[in-house]
Amino acid sequence: MHSRQIADRIMRALTSSNVSLLLFMLAVAGSGQVSAATDVHVMQPWSRALPAVSRNGAAYVTLMNHGASTTRLVGASTPIADSAELHTHVIEEGVMKMRRLDGLTIETGDRVVLEPGGNHIMLFGLNQPLVEAEHYPLTLEFEDGAEVNVTVEVRAAHAESRAGSEHNHDDHGSGDDAHGHDRQAMENVSAAEAPTLSITVSVTTAGRHVLELVISNFEFSREHADDPHRDGEGHAHLYLNDVKLGTLYETRLLLEPLPPGHHQVRVGLYTNDHRAYAIDQVPIQAVQHVSVSD
Repeated sequence: MHSRQIADRIMRALTSSNVSLLLFMLAVAGSGQVSAATDVHVMQPWSRALPAVSRNGAAYVTLMNHGASTTRLVGASTPIADSAELHTHVIEEGVMKMRRLDGLTIETGDRVVLEPGGNHIMLFGLNQPLVEAEHYPLTLEFEDGAEVNVTVEVRAAHAESRAGSEHNHDDHGSGDDAHGHDRQAMENVSAAEAPTLSITVSVTTAGRHVLELVISNFEFSREHADDPHRDGEGHAHLYLNDVKLGTLYETRLLLEPLPPGHHQVRVGLYTNDHRAYAIDQVPIQAVQHVSVSD
């Protein structure tokens, strides 16, 4: 828009005493565009606290589009990491994989939740540990060039996003800690009837890590997912360094290569209706620690 045209419109706005139109014209003249991303409300940005040796982390947010047009989140950045990327988790042919996303579309009136086990922002090359109760800055980048700066809260390892947990199909009623002991909806069973679980993480000749589950008194039941509880049926949740990777319905899984460092692999058993199997309020789960050299 040429300066002369802007001036003419401002004069017409003054003549008609249309203050709202005047303010809008001044905004257009000063910024060159009105960003749809400015209408995105960012709620509850958070990360899980991680051991100091962790080199990668994740950030989660809930995005609500109050604007009149669709917008798209395409990236993020933070000074506490070398890079930040949009990612999701998928299981393909029995292999748990993390996939980079080129963006997330947010339709008008929609809410998009980035949460453990789903879409999230990966933080690669952390240059400071994610410590409980501390905060760090994060910039969200949108397709139209707009940026939204937020402050991310680092929560204890057991904390789930309050906004995200309402939408996480795999975590109804849960908020488990690093040991799976806090705030979970549970299905308590007697020790005699309880499922048993053990896991091993081995390395193939090609250097890949294989997770294997040994279970008893329990069957995976993908076909009954979300159905009412049936004794001895359900699924498992897989966590890496207390970050949920996904839901399992098989006893063997090939993991993508783990980065150098110390890692904790944790698996817990859950009912069809998403409650943790437990004995005396202690969830049934197994943990193995894995070290990967440089």
